[in-house]
Amino acid sequence: MDGQHDYIAALQDTLPASLRAGLDGLSAGARTVADGLLRFALGGACPPGAPDALAREWAARQAAARQALQQLRVATPGKRAREDGEEEDGEGDAGAGAGGAHGAKRLRAAPGGGAAHDEAKDGAKDEEGEAEDEADPPRYTLHALSVAAPVRKRFDVRVHARSVRLVHPGTQAVEHTLPLAALRRVFLLPTRGKTRGHWTVLLLSADVPAAAAAAPAGKNAGKGAARDREKDVQIMFGVDAAPTGAYSTTDHTVTDAAVQHARGTPVEPFLRAFLAHVPVALLHTADAGVFRSALAAGGAGVQAYRAAKEGTLWFFDDGILWDGRPAEFWGCADLVGSANAAGEAGTGTDGVRLVSATGRTCSVFVRRRVGGPRRGDDGKEEAAGDEEEEEDVECVETDFSMVDGREQDGITAWVKRHKHLFGRPAPEAQDEAANGGEGYGVAASGKVDVKGKGKGVARPDEDDEDEDDSDFVDSGESDGGSATSDSGSDEEGGGQDEAGDEDEDADGEESEDEEDAEALDPARHPLLRPGAMPKMSKAAMDAAVGMVMEDFVGGSGKGKGKGEEVESEEDELDD
Repeated sequence: MDGQHDYIAALQDTLPASLRAGLDGLSAGARTVADGLLRFALGGACPPGAPDALAREWAARQAAARQALQQLRVATPGKRAREDGEEEDGEGDAGAGAGGAHGAKRLRAAPGGGAAHDEAKDGAKDEEGEAEDEADPPRYTLHALSVAAPVRKRFDVRVHARSVRLVHPGTQAVEHTLPLAALRRVFLLPTRGKTRGHWTVLLLSADVPAAAAAAPAGKNAGKGAARDREKDVQIMFGVDAAPTGAYSTTDHTVTDAAVQHARGTPVEPFLRAFLAHVPVALLHTADAGVFRSALAAGGAGVQAYRAAKEGTLWFFDDGILWDGRPAEFWGCADLVGSANAAGEAGTGTDGVRLVSATGRTCSVFVRRRVGGPRRGDDGKEEAAGDEEEEEDVECVETDFSMVDGREQDGITAWVKRHKHLFGRPAPEAQDEAANGGEGYGVAASGKVDVKGKGKGVARPDEDDEDEDDSDFVDSGESDGGSATSDSGSDEEGGGQDEAGDEDEDADGEESEDEEDAEALDPARHPLLRPGAMPKMSKAAMDAAVGMVMEDFVGGSGKGKGKGEEVESEEDELDD
């Protein structure tokens, strides 16, 4: 083949003799035109060395040519002529060899209907496809992009009103479809490790890929796995931030004609225009304010290895993303939420743990809770809260190794800021259903249900300072001072009476404090944080108050005798 006439050379030996003779009589220029026509009609790429004007119009006009040929093919009669011939073969001698048997077998495959029945079925399918296209019109198309998942191939990526489709650039055949209703998360990320700027778009229908999910047991395990793979669709494609060649996009809400963009035109605005047609609540973008790498790039992710495969761990407000193949997302609500278990090395919590042997590199262990929420004896869901409740939680641990040791501080800071969300639905809306069910709604006062039992409890804030401790000064404290060794018996009795009155007042105030506990502002009372101060029973509190009062009031006599003895000893020394 000479490269310019590849299509003619491929078809030349298969043509009828008369067409082949006419083709041989064509000049070189005519053969070039004929080969280009074949390329254009069959969805091939623009011929090498073609003028720039032809290259710009090639992809845009191919779609119109494909539609014209499609209408011509549907309108052409005799589509099933081959099967009519097979019927004639089948009506011949039954013992006429393999040909007759093959024809009879074809007849049995479509009894009673024949070619007319098959044409009716094809017509019904065409009508169904047309109705589906009318209900799901296209919105935006990015042409001829390199797609990494679900297969490595060049596609037109098109978002419709109800789906995202991967379309063959030449034939415009739809090869993969992801319904928008099945979309769970969408990511727009800067690609790491590229010499020039590059963008990656990732669309996930599930946080956990089917390959990582537990395979069902039993004889129907294969069918269940196949269904999971159909539901679990990941679409990943990338493009240079400023492509070195011309590229095209189509905004179907304006026109169906493709718009050409010159080389070097930034592609980010067109990616965002494409993603504007997916639910905005699903979109995640890298934010250095949430997490910032310690390396020179300063991105929102860290380079890591998962089972010898290189990728990036991205940290977001609501979880962690691994952008490898297959991609996986750990939401904060999916992470194990208890404190670091005894005997385990490293820092962090059970959900995200860091281990470093040398300090130069570290490993990040991420643990995902397995199964849904546990239920109590009354059948109601129980949220994860106490450490003892988390000891027997099933989880799946994933190890990411060879992370630069300088990233430890940033990862630890992210864990500290988000650990109160581990194992609990994110309290972002007052709608209980949006937060994962009963008990997870946010009260009007802004309190968060940390225990998950329907009561608002303040979210801990690690940045509070001890300067707020001044708020704990008792405004009703007596300014008379404590009893001295010169106090008389009347003063002692009065002090004891006052102590009794104070005990009664303390009991009354304690009951009032219990009623007003919900009204306290946790931001101004750090001792209200979980674990900040152990609870004391009323008996222990009374005993402590009694000991203090005895030291200040009840022990005056003993103190006086001891003082006189010390003075007598000093007089003897003076003598």
